[in-house]
Amino acid sequence: MRGMRGKNQPPDLDFAASPQQLRYDIQARRAIKEGTVMRFQAQYQPEGTVYTYAAVFVCGVWHLTGRSSGTLTHDQMLSKLTSDAVLNAHVATAFEQVA
Repeated sequence: MRGMRGKNQPPDLDFAASPQQLRYDIQARRAIKEGTVMRFQAQYQPEGTVYTYAAVFVCGVWHLTGRSSGTLTHDQMLSKLTSDAVLNAHVATAFEQVA
């Protein structure tokens, strides 16, 4: 089956689109597909802890993990992704079927 990976393999997060392309798509209001999943890492203090977040696009908003997260609009997600704190961002392009 196309897009499937072997057992116990992580999702393919090395999608060819760069974080800049994702930022551009959000800024340009291009259609972000329902169910798009991404992860990104941020470091808020120099030499500080690196935090990893996951986000999923559902019902027209981004839902984020984290203590003070919730839902973000496209503008809010763009703001977060373009902040100096964000070190990298990846879009999941394949998943393992488990059931």
